[in-house]
Amino acid sequence: RGFFGKTVNAKVTNLTLDGVSITTARNYAGGLIAVALGGTFENCHVNNVSIQNAGYSYNGGFIGLMGTNTATFTDCHVTNVNIKGAQFNAGFIGRNEKDAVFADCSVENVTIDAISSFSAGFIGYAVTSAVTDTTVSGVYITSTSTNNGGFIGETQDVATVIRNCSVQPLNGKDNFVGGTNYIGGFIGR
Repeated sequence: RGFFGKTVNAKVTNLTLDGVSITTARNYAGGLIAVALGGTFENCHVNNVSIQNAGYSYNGGFIGLMGTNTATFTDCHVTNVNIKGAQFNAGFIGRNEKDAVFADCSVENVTIDAISSFSAGFIGYAVTSAVTDTTVSGVYITSTSTNNGGFIGETQDVATVIRNCSVQPLNGKDNFVGGTNYIGGFIGR
């Protein structure tokens, strides 16, 4: 579920969505795209996102699941995200499978209520990602499980590169990342 259900190597530029509300009982929900297999995304904004998908996974403010094709994101932003889901929940992408490059992106004011693992402010689970000049501010994550982080929930790929990125408070309110094991202010695991 999303503005687009599934895309393959799409090019999306200069797009703004405001007031995205998704209530579903299936895997894959994203403010812009539920499942994306690669693509190029430039100057895209998704604001005021609500995803209510309590028993299901792959939920993201921008994309639920980014599949195995190469993807680039430049100057893309998500604000005011509220997600209730199982696992792979994040302000930007719930799960990134491979070869994604992010530059000058941000997520602001994200709240996640998860009943399983891999929740984060930016990417819930990241494989082969390069992220530069990207900020997450205002993160509040509650979880009954593991591998949660303010920026990335888990990345086990040595090829993942993160440069000049940060997790910051918003309007003087501290960030919070909860769970049982492998919990981090920046990366859970």
